Amino acid sequence: MKIILLGLLAFLVLVSGCIQAPGECQQIGEECCTEDFCVNTSVFMCGTGTFKKVTGCNLTNCVPIISCESESKPIQNQTLPESNETNASQEEQLPEPVEYVPAGPDPEFENFTWTLPTGASTLRLSLPADIDDFLFDDHGGIGGYGLHSGGHIEGLDHTWIELKSGIPVRSWADGYVEDIQSSGDVEGEEYHIRISYGQNLVGNHMEIKTPYVEKYQNVTRGQEIGMGMSFNPLQSSAEMSLVDKGRTDGIVAWGGGVSVSPFDYLMDSDKRKLVDAYKKNVIEPWLKEGKKTWGFEPSEPYLTNKLLIHDDHPGELAGAWYLTSADWEPEYPNDMLTFIEADNPYYKGNVV
Repeated sequence: MKIILLGLLAFLVLVSGCIQAPGECQQIGEECCTEDFCVNTSVFMCGTGTFKKVTGCNLTNCVPIISCESESKPIQNQTLPESNETNASQEEQLPEPVEYVPAGPDPEFENFTWTLPTGASTLRLSLPADIDDFLFDDHGGIGGYGLHSGGHIEGLDHTWIELKSGIPVRSWADGYVEDIQSSGDVEGEEYHIRISYGQNLVGNHMEIKTPYVEKYQNVTRGQEIGMGMSFNPLQSSAEMSLVDKGRTDGIVAWGGGVSVSPFDYLMDSDKRKLVDAYKKNVIEPWLKEGKKTWGFEPSEPYLTNKLLIHDDHPGELAGAWYLTSADWEPEYPNDMLTFIEADNPYYKGNVV
């Protein structure tokens, strides 16, 4: 053993000449040099897929201090081990996991709209018309998101909005007109204007009779984008569908994301105007006189209602049921039945 150790010592002296380095040691390129000799990195070996990097010189014997590194991080430092303090510092910088908070009725707005879940778009929208131009009577009103009524007993994945006659529809936010198409639903007289608002939100203005904008055009918040269809002389439509491409907690929409209630994304000031007007013109007449305005159903009285009602009633009758032996069609009669077990401040009972 002594012979082996002496031989190894002699080898290092011969190759590097640096067991005891006289004079001042300096790094010159990839070598460490004194006045008498230089030592390069040829005596050091790194693993496959790594490269040697000189990080300094050992002043005691003028040997290069090297690390073996990959493209992403150091693999091994042959002189100085990695500090535990460095590891602790890196762990402290890792982001904390975000707890998922689901959507739900918003008490700040008397549960007429819902809060937004974790991951929803942070963009906020404006009403498509002045609140005084919204219609709340026998000729028109609001059909809330999730409402199981009329031709949508499967549940509305959009919203019915009726304005006074001659009031044009405005854009809910700044955006870009992705497409304008004739729906073909009403003898080719209905257009859909799809606007991307950015931040994962895409709006689809439905029941437009006369578009005021063109495809691929930029629009601004509040800009008039079209005149809605009229189904009676006192009304014009502002029907609206909204998709949040960042959410996964609802009905899957074409092109990704889920269909959501546009009322939940309103700026707080506009949301308050709408909720107050809705309570005054829809809820109060129902409570005081038993009068139902257009589009209102007391079993689902809110601006945002739960669309998939069967989720809360596993193994029960409540929900939307249709025949699987035939294709579902939107025309009458629908081979579908919806059972609602209502229990809210405005109605309690079962509805079929």
